[in-house]
Amino acid sequence: PLGLLQAVFLIYCVPVRSPSSWREKDAKQQPQYPDKKQLAECVATISTLPPLVDAREVKRLRNLLSRVHKGEMLILQGGDCAERFSDCTQKIIQIKLRILLQMSLVSILALQAH
Repeated sequence: PLGLLQAVFLIYCVPVRSPSSWREKDAKQQPQYPDKKQLAECVATISTLPPLVDAREVKRLRNLLSRVHKGEMLILQGGDCAERFSDCTQKIIQIKLRILLQMSLVSILALQAH
């Protein structure tokens, strides 16, 4: 089954990627980090952690998106533009998932009617 992130968000995958390729992107809305040493320590710690998304999930998502491109499937995308960490609670996530499930049911019923 699709993971939560895959079901809710359309993930943009850079064709050629390295752990530092994000540094080449133009970041237009970045916070200012006054303590550069602490920032470097945080980046060093994060770089030792495993990826947030497994490569197999990316491959599966790409295959599913190719089916969307062929008109064999539809994407239902939802979510906030910028969630706050305080909004990432089980209750709020359940509410959003319920809304997405309701939207998908309406879409399925509409497609079956045609």
